[in-house]
Amino acid sequence: MPDPETEALAAYWRFFEGGNTADSLLFTETLHFPHVRVSGRGGAHVVPDAETHARNNSFASLFAMGWDHTVGADPEILHVASDKVHIQGGWTRYTKDNKPIISNSVVYIATLLDGRWGIQARFGIDESLDGPTTNPTAAEAGDAAHEGNARTAQGLVCSALESGGEPPGTKGLFHYPYLAIHPGRIESIADQSALQQYWQQSKPRVTEARSVQVGATGVSVAFRTESPGEHLAGVFFVRLEGDAWGIKSGSSVAA
Repeated sequence: MPDPETEALAAYWRFFEGGNTADSLLFTETLHFPHVRVSGRGGAHVVPDAETHARNNSFASLFAMGWDHTVGADPEILHVASDKVHIQGGWTRYTKDNKPIISNSVVYIATLLDGRWGIQARFGIDESLDGPTTNPTAAEAGDAAHEGNARTAQGLVCSALESGGEPPGTKGLFHYPYLAIHPGRIESIADQSALQQYWQQSKPRVTEARSVQVGATGVSVAFRTESPGEHLAGVFFVRLEGDAWGIKSGSSVAA
């Protein structure tokens, strides 16, 4: 029986195969719903069901930029559970003459629903720092501004995890609504009070907080935590809204 990592990677490549057909129905079949895309520049968008996506998805803007096909970046598995896998990846769009148009670094959240793996969420920084098939950290890119963004994002994530969410006195760690991603379900958390009701966990020890994709307005931070009887691994998307950084969306698995 195929393992979750193998199945999730297959879903990752099907996502690009479906998109390259330029057929909205075929592309929609590679996704799970409700589907979330959170980006550094474009905000957060939740599509409730496949019918809505197929009806509203359009390839017109891609054709307008001269697009012919998209090539997925070599993926890296971040975290694996039986029904959810976090994948660091991305893409480059090309013309029919194989000239690159634009690239993006993206964390994909693949889930298992009704016996099928599909892409349920995408965290895109809307920026490729070092070419179409790599996803360097800020330090590797050697960019001081991005290094600062990485430190800011990691600090927010550590503060949120170690304080058990956003208790009184720490307001400003999250942007609302905060979107928590589960297989087949997205929780939209409206405010600080609702977040506290949702979080309801002990204050764990953070063993890792690593910025895996860093842009001017968005950072994906992979983390691991330990607490009595529970080890978690996950990814938060931290984005700049106005002049403030905050955690906008997240997904975790038992580690």
